[in-house]
Amino acid sequence: MAKIDGNIVILLDDDRTFTYGTVRACAFVQNNGLHPGRETGAILDPDLDADDDWAAQYRHLENRCAVAHYVMDAPEDLHTWGVEYSQQRSITEAHTEIMSKTLRKIRREMSRLDEKLGYADSFGAYVARFASTIGRNKFGRKMQEPQPDGTYYRWFNVNAMSRHIPEMVKPQLPRP
Repeated sequence: MAKIDGNIVILLDDDRTFTYGTVRACAFVQNNGLHPGRETGAILDPDLDADDDWAAQYRHLENRCAVAHYVMDAPEDLHTWGVEYSQQRSITEAHTEIMSKTLRKIRREMSRLDEKLGYADSFGAYVARFASTIGRNKFGRKMQEPQPDGTYYRWFNVNAMSRHIPEMVKPQLPRP
């Protein structure tokens, strides 16, 4: 298990079509003094090509996600859980080396956790294990309205995140 890094956050997101949906838990960096030009608490994306000094130590996390897919007819049945680099636009040979090394490390750690604890019984438990392999236990979801802390993110601990994921996949009722 990786040492907890207070700058890493896992943001939850989802998207849907008429037939299927996807839930993502992706790693981002929260500005806690790393980037002097950005406000404290801002979400930073450690782009693989970024030249910023702060980004070098987090570059391997760009688009790093735990992902689950589901069918709209049975949203409670999240399936095909996995860890992947999501939504890549362009990849160089140097990127593939960073990405492969990171994927292998995460998969090794996830396998060790499975051996020690048994398989994750929910996607929330799987996301918690993914987070522990990259050194984080803080989760959030971007909201449309400002939250009490002044950001547009609702923050969760591990237990609250595990309870929130099923809410994300509930069928959305049409507005009257």
